[in-house]
Amino acid sequence: MAGGRKLSFDKEASLEKAMLLFWEKGYTAASLSELTDAMGINKPSMYSTFGNKEELFVQATDYYIDKHAKQHIAHLQGNGSVAQKLKQYMESIVTAQSSAALPKGCYISLSVSESAGGAIPESAAKKVEYARGLTHGVLTEFFMTHGTENAYSANEKALFIESILHGTAAMARGDVGLDKLKIVVSQAVKSVF
Repeated sequence: MAGGRKLSFDKEASLEKAMLLFWEKGYTAASLSELTDAMGINKPSMYSTFGNKEELFVQATDYYIDKHAKQHIAHLQGNGSVAQKLKQYMESIVTAQSSAALPKGCYISLSVSESAGGAIPESAAKKVEYARGLTHGVLTEFFMTHGTENAYSANEKALFIESILHGTAAMARGDVGLDKLKIVVSQAVKSVF
């Protein structure tokens, strides 16, 4: 019996390209033709490897979490004072939000806006909510671990920082420079501690 056909393309590289297009245009505006063109594959290959557009988006979101979002969390666990750790974490994020090598802003922030408007299908919306919840959970745990008296105040601080980062994502998409975003970060850290 013959084995299954081998992929004639790099699945991870194709997923990266799809993620970048979703990040740049959003779920709704990224057409199947644009996605397959960006990925360098035809539609039958896309369907057989990734499923439909919704399934591709879910996989691209997982890819974003693993390859882009999680790298920032290491700053919360690094050296320095609690305020320094939070500042390094936030500066890492705003640096990525304004990087010339990536689409401006934040993949998750853009997706949250689309999801809130009902513009994306259910499984995609659930994945976006999961991703948003990861950030909130990481920040809440950080504040609880570092001296916040109770879960309620840790939750409030996490929500505040999340809100700031969604705001800096929108500002970065509007071409506000990194130097200005770092000022926002400094002020946010001061107001938390």
